[in-house]
Amino acid sequence: MTKRIWCDLDGVLCDLTGGLAKQIGFNPSDVKNWDCSPAVENQDKMFGLFRAPGFWPLLCKPYEGMVDFIVPLANACDDNLVILSNISSPQEAAGKVEWVGKYLRGCESRLCLSLDKTRIFRPGDVVIDDSPAVLNYARKVGAVPICISRPWNQPTSKPAWDGPRFDYRSAPGAVEAALEGRYQGDC
Repeated sequence: MTKRIWCDLDGVLCDLTGGLAKQIGFNPSDVKNWDCSPAVENQDKMFGLFRAPGFWPLLCKPYEGMVDFIVPLANACDDNLVILSNISSPQEAAGKVEWVGKYLRGCESRLCLSLDKTRIFRPGDVVIDDSPAVLNYARKVGAVPICISRPWNQPTSKPAWDGPRFDYRSAPGAVEAALEGRYQGDC
Protein backbone atom coordinates (compact mmCIF):
# COMPACT_ATOMS: atom_id res chain seq x y z
CA MET A 1 0.00 0.00 0.00
CA THR A 2 1.36 3.44 -0.93
CA LYS A 3 2.05 5.77 1.96
CA ARG A 4 0.17 9.02 1.80
CA ILE A 5 1.42 12.30 3.27
CA TRP A 6 -1.29 14.39 4.92
CA CYS A 7 -0.21 18.00 5.56
CA ASP A 8 -2.42 20.26 7.67
CA LEU A 9 -3.23 23.72 6.32
CA ASP A 10 -4.04 26.07 9.20
CA GLY A 11 -1.35 26.19 11.85
CA VAL A 12 1.18 24.37 9.65
CA LEU A 13 1.23 26.11 6.26
CA CYS A 14 -1.13 29.02 6.97
CA ASP A 15 -0.56 31.41 9.89
CA LEU A 16 -4.12 31.38 11.24
CA THR A 17 -3.03 32.81 14.61
CA GLY A 18 -1.34 35.78 12.91
CA GLY A 19 -4.48 36.47 10.86
CA LEU A 20 -6.66 36.31 13.97
CA ALA A 21 -4.26 38.60 15.85
CA LYS A 22 -4.49 41.24 13.12
CA GLN A 23 -8.28 41.16 13.13
CA ILE A 24 -8.99 40.79 16.86
CA GLY A 25 -5.95 42.60 18.24
CA PHE A 26 -3.82 40.35 20.44
CA ASN A 27 -0.21 39.29 20.62
CA PRO A 28 0.26 35.90 18.88
CA SER A 29 3.01 35.00 21.37
CA ASP A 30 0.34 35.05 24.12
CA VAL A 31 -1.35 31.98 22.57
CA LYS A 32 -0.44 28.97 24.68
CA ASN A 33 -3.32 26.56 24.07
CA TRP A 34 -5.13 25.10 21.09
CA ASP A 35 -8.21 27.35 21.50
CA CYS A 36 -5.98 30.48 21.36
CA SER A 37 -6.45 31.08 25.09
CA PRO A 38 -5.58 33.09 27.03
CA ALA A 39 -4.99 35.57 24.17
CA VAL A 40 -8.51 35.42 22.70
CA GLU A 41 -11.35 35.98 25.14
CA ASN A 42 -14.17 36.19 22.59
CA GLN A 43 -14.15 32.71 21.05
CA ASP A 44 -17.41 33.35 19.13
CA LYS A 45 -15.84 36.31 17.32
CA MET A 46 -12.76 34.22 16.56
CA PHE A 47 -14.74 31.35 15.01
CA GLY A 48 -16.94 33.84 13.15
CA LEU A 49 -13.87 35.15 11.33
CA PHE A 50 -13.33 31.73 9.76
CA ARG A 51 -16.45 32.40 7.67
CA ALA A 52 -15.67 36.06 6.87
CA PRO A 53 -15.08 36.81 3.17
CA GLY A 54 -11.40 37.41 2.48
CA PHE A 55 -10.19 36.41 5.95
CA TRP A 56 -8.10 33.44 4.80
CA PRO A 57 -6.36 34.80 1.67
CA LEU A 58 -6.02 38.41 2.87
CA LEU A 59 -5.11 38.14 6.54
CA CYS A 60 -3.53 34.69 6.93
CA LYS A 61 -0.05 34.59 5.43
CA PRO A 62 2.07 31.47 4.97
CA TYR A 63 4.45 30.55 7.78
CA GLU A 64 8.10 31.27 7.02
CA GLY A 65 9.66 28.54 4.93
CA MET A 66 6.57 26.33 4.73
CA VAL A 67 5.68 27.08 1.10
CA ASP A 68 9.28 26.35 0.10
CA PHE A 69 8.98 23.07 2.05
CA ILE A 70 5.61 21.81 0.82
CA VAL A 71 5.53 22.75 -2.89
CA PRO A 72 8.69 20.78 -3.85
CA LEU A 73 7.52 17.90 -1.66
CA ALA A 74 4.16 17.93 -3.45
CA ASN A 75 5.87 17.92 -6.85
CA ALA A 76 8.07 14.97 -5.83
CA CYS A 77 5.23 12.90 -4.36
CA ASP A 78 2.87 12.71 -7.34
CA ASP A 79 -0.61 12.27 -5.87
CA ASN A 80 0.57 10.99 -2.52
CA LEU A 81 0.70 14.38 -0.77
CA VAL A 82 -2.60 15.91 0.28
CA ILE A 83 -3.16 19.26 2.01
CA LEU A 84 -5.81 18.61 4.61
CA SER A 85 -8.03 20.90 6.65
CA ASN A 86 -11.12 20.68 8.80
CA ILE A 87 -13.97 23.02 7.93
CA SER A 88 -17.11 24.17 9.71
CA SER A 89 -18.95 26.02 6.92
CA PRO A 90 -19.08 26.50 3.14
CA GLN A 91 -17.67 30.02 3.61
CA GLU A 92 -14.65 28.67 5.47
CA ALA A 93 -14.13 26.06 2.74
CA ALA A 94 -14.22 28.75 0.04
CA GLY A 95 -11.68 30.86 1.96
CA LYS A 96 -9.27 27.94 2.32
CA VAL A 97 -9.57 27.06 -1.37
CA GLU A 98 -8.78 30.69 -2.19
CA TRP A 99 -5.77 30.65 0.20
CA VAL A 100 -4.30 27.55 -1.46
CA GLY A 101 -4.83 29.10 -4.91
CA LYS A 102 -3.03 32.27 -3.84
CA TYR A 103 -0.06 30.82 -1.95
CA LEU A 104 0.37 27.23 -3.15
CA ARG A 105 -0.03 27.56 -6.91
CA GLY A 106 -0.18 24.17 -8.55
CA CYS A 107 -1.37 22.45 -5.38
CA GLU A 108 -5.07 23.32 -5.65
CA SER A 109 -6.07 19.78 -6.64
CA ARG A 110 -4.32 18.44 -3.53
CA LEU A 111 -6.64 20.21 -1.06
CA CYS A 112 -8.96 17.91 0.90
CA LEU A 113 -11.53 19.59 3.15
CA SER A 114 -13.22 17.48 5.80
CA LEU A 115 -15.46 17.73 8.81
CA ASP A 116 -13.14 15.28 10.61
CA LYS A 117 -9.77 14.78 8.97
CA THR A 118 -8.67 12.06 11.39
CA ARG A 119 -11.07 9.56 9.78
CA ILE A 120 -8.83 9.42 6.70
CA PHE A 121 -5.54 8.31 8.30
CA ARG A 122 -4.24 4.77 7.69
CA PRO A 123 -1.35 2.88 9.27
CA GLY A 124 1.93 3.99 7.71
CA ASP A 125 0.59 7.34 6.48
CA VAL A 126 2.66 10.41 7.35
CA VAL A 127 0.68 13.14 9.14
CA ILE A 128 2.21 16.64 9.31
CA ASP A 129 0.16 18.66 11.81
CA ASP A 130 0.31 21.12 14.70
CA SER A 131 -2.66 19.82 16.72
CA PRO A 132 -1.76 17.62 19.69
CA ALA A 133 -5.15 15.87 19.42
CA VAL A 134 -4.63 15.06 15.70
CA LEU A 135 -1.03 13.95 16.25
CA ASN A 136 -2.02 11.70 19.16
CA TYR A 137 -4.81 10.17 17.05
CA ALA A 138 -2.43 9.62 14.11
CA ARG A 139 -0.05 7.78 16.43
CA LYS A 140 -2.95 5.70 17.82
CA VAL A 141 -3.99 4.44 14.35
CA GLY A 142 -0.44 3.62 13.29
CA ALA A 143 0.27 6.69 11.15
CA VAL A 144 3.59 8.52 11.56
CA PRO A 145 3.02 11.93 13.23
CA ILE A 146 5.31 14.84 12.30
CA CYS A 147 4.64 17.75 14.67
CA ILE A 148 5.36 21.25 13.39
CA SER A 149 6.39 23.15 16.51
CA ARG A 150 4.02 25.89 17.58
CA PRO A 151 3.42 27.52 21.01
CA TRP A 152 0.19 25.54 21.47
CA ASN A 153 1.77 22.10 21.15
CA GLN A 154 4.52 22.41 23.74
CA PRO A 155 4.64 20.05 26.76
CA THR A 156 2.78 22.57 28.95
CA SER A 157 -0.05 23.08 26.43
CA LYS A 158 -3.51 21.56 26.65
CA PRO A 159 -3.96 19.09 25.09
CA ALA A 160 -0.34 17.98 25.21
CA TRP A 161 1.93 16.45 22.57
CA ASP A 162 4.81 14.47 24.02
CA GLY A 163 6.61 13.60 20.78
CA PRO A 164 9.33 15.44 18.86
CA ARG A 165 8.68 18.79 17.20
CA PHE A 166 10.08 20.11 13.92
CA ASP A 167 10.28 23.45 12.15
CA TYR A 168 10.39 24.05 8.41
CA ARG A 169 14.16 23.50 8.40
CA SER A 170 14.06 20.05 10.04
CA ALA A 171 10.66 18.78 8.82
CA PRO A 172 11.91 17.65 5.36
CA GLY A 173 14.40 15.25 6.98
CA ALA A 174 11.70 13.86 9.27
CA VAL A 175 9.32 13.30 6.34
CA GLU A 176 12.06 11.61 4.28
CA ALA A 177 12.93 9.33 7.22
CA ALA A 178 9.24 8.47 7.71
CA LEU A 179 8.80 7.56 4.05
CA GLU A 180 11.87 5.33 4.19
CA GLY A 181 10.68 3.65 7.40
CA ARG A 182 13.52 5.07 9.51
CA TYR A 183 11.34 7.39 11.62
CA GLN A 184 8.40 6.11 13.62
CA GLY A 185 7.27 9.31 15.36
CA ASP A 186 8.83 8.59 18.73
CA CYS A 187 12.41 9.72 19.24
